[in-house]
Amino acid sequence: MNTILPALLLASAAFVVVECGCKGGKGGKGFKECAQEAGITKEQWKEMKTQKTVPDSEEAKKLMCCVLKKRQMLKEDGESNPEVCKQHIDSAKEKLEKAGMQPEELKTCCDQGGADCPERAYNLLKCVQEKTKLPFVALLFAGGKGHRGKGSKEEE
Repeated sequence: MNTILPALLLASAAFVVVECGCKGGKGGKGFKECAQEAGITKEQWKEMKTQKTVPDSEEAKKLMCCVLKKRQMLKEDGESNPEVCKQHIDSAKEKLEKAGMQPEELKTCCDQGGADCPERAYNLLKCVQEKTKLPFVALLFAGGKGHRGKGSKEEE
């Protein structure tokens, strides 16, 4: 069995930090709130779950913006928050290195520009995805308390 993928997922859980404060159970906030705010339909979400790369639709970008704000990776006004992003990387340094990732290289993703919050969120996650090669859903839910796996009600 290939052990690199679980190691990458663990490392991404430590870094990608887009768990969005989701809570388990049907009443969980966080991701569901963000999906509603972004106007994500069940059909769009099902399509997003199959994508290997970060989706570039406006709804997906709004979703990423909301999730990253909840994780304080972006400030409430939508501006980049590179200090918090770098702190998350530093706190996961050992796990990242064990997974073969270079923490300092990932830090370059922390201050991504963009015209607005959705664009900055997209650029940040796209940068991380290009460096880690993890699929979009792994990035979005890495370490997420509310995500319980394939087929769970929260996932749908």
